[in-house]
Amino acid sequence: MNKIYRIVWNHAKRTWIVASELSRSANKSNATNTSLTTNIIKLSTLSLALSAGFASAATYSPTYGTIPDNNPQTSIAIGDGSKVNSTLVSTITGLEGNSGKVSTALGYNTTATADFSTALGGFANASFASTAVGGQATADKRSVAVGYNATAMGLREVFIGDHAGLNHSNSTEYNIGIGYSASSNVTGNNTISIGNTAGDGTSGSHNIAIGTYANAKLAGPTTNVTSDDNIAIGNSALANGVNNYKTTAATGETVIGKATAVGSHANATGIVSSAYGAEANATAIHSTAIGAKSQANGDNSTAIGYEAKTSGHGATSLGYYANATANLTTAVGTNAGATSDYASAFGREANASGGSATALGNRATASGAASVALGVSAKATNQRTIAIGESSNASAFNATAIGRNATAEHTDSIALGSNSVTAIAIPTTNATVNGITYSDFAGTNPIATVSIGAEGKERTITNVAAGRISLSSTDAINGSQLYLTQQAIGNVAATTANILGGGQLLLKMEISLSQPTL
Repeated sequence: MNKIYRIVWNHAKRTWIVASELSRSANKSNATNTSLTTNIIKLSTLSLALSAGFASAATYSPTYGTIPDNNPQTSIAIGDGSKVNSTLVSTITGLEGNSGKVSTALGYNTTATADFSTALGGFANASFASTAVGGQATADKRSVAVGYNATAMGLREVFIGDHAGLNHSNSTEYNIGIGYSASSNVTGNNTISIGNTAGDGTSGSHNIAIGTYANAKLAGPTTNVTSDDNIAIGNSALANGVNNYKTTAATGETVIGKATAVGSHANATGIVSSAYGAEANATAIHSTAIGAKSQANGDNSTAIGYEAKTSGHGATSLGYYANATANLTTAVGTNAGATSDYASAFGREANASGGSATALGNRATASGAASVALGVSAKATNQRTIAIGESSNASAFNATAIGRNATAEHTDSIALGSNSVTAIAIPTTNATVNGITYSDFAGTNPIATVSIGAEGKERTITNVAAGRISLSSTDAINGSQLYLTQQAIGNVAATTANILGGGQLLLKMEISLSQPTL
């Protein structure tokens, strides 16, 4: 044996232990048995293994550490300059080490200075019931640091990974960082950062960052996450509710934070904002962006779909490239666009660009204020116009076109039926029939026309109720009313011919009388 260790009897523990040859010991008991012999063999084997690890006859001369009161029953110190500061169950192995009671230090210049601490690795430093594992790892205040240069200086923190927790404040508490440089430069509390450089520079509390560069300085335009209660999941995801606003409470408390970002490079920087998807971006208060490259930039707005965008307050966009850019607008469908306040567009490439306009249908367009376009390629392009039907077109102020290809191109005009076309309204103040002029008509100043057809494509009007017949009436007269009028005129002509006698004839109901034959 190499004479570094020997077997001694520990009366307090009533067992055989390994101790330095330089330490004092009690006499061995004379009692021997098979079990004791076996234990001695096992301990001798262990001593041989330890001596092989710490001594080399050719290159190294072993040295021994210092044990308080030279008491081998409680402490072990191995290595040049190693020192156990307590007599209560401490172990230190390595050059220039230092250990407190119920502590373990293993490695070159390793220090476990406080009680119940564990330090493993060159220059590792553990204090105040903490654990430091890895070269230059440092832990304090019941925290855990694992990895090269990992640092856990706050209260009850856990940092695992190369440089994890580096340069973070020693006044923090309950932070967790896992990954290379995770939770570095952190000054907030109760944060969780998982991934390379995740959570770097976070100063807000109760934040969660999962993914490479998640909630890190490199993730977005802000230098670090300064608000509370944010969640960022994904490569370079950033959740930082940095915008402030006042509550309606009497205290006027300022509220920030509570953002959620999930996806590679997803950013949620508005108050209580949410971004889900690669490069999704929610920048405004209570905004939500769902889908790759979706953008919700208006307060209380929602953008759902690939590159769907909202930029107005209370706006909603749903669909591939859907775009709602003004306040309280709605765009639903691929490339649908609602670009003026209160506008709504529903359908593929539907476009509502007028204020309070509504476009519904594939490529429907409502560009006039308060206009309505309903149908495939329907167009309502002036103020308060209505176009209903495939390719219908209402282009004049307050005009209405209803039917396929119906066109209302005169102010206040109405085109009813497919291919109907409006015409300019012409006032009629009098009429001349067979040299007789009639006038004093009612309704001689029309503002527009109603068309139910087009030139060469006229239509009849059927099922018209009897209109009022008076000097001031502007009602339509149906066929039955005209029939009775013609019948009355015919009776007058016949009666006149009979009175005159001489074979007078009624010619073609024109009320023309020939001279009597005498």
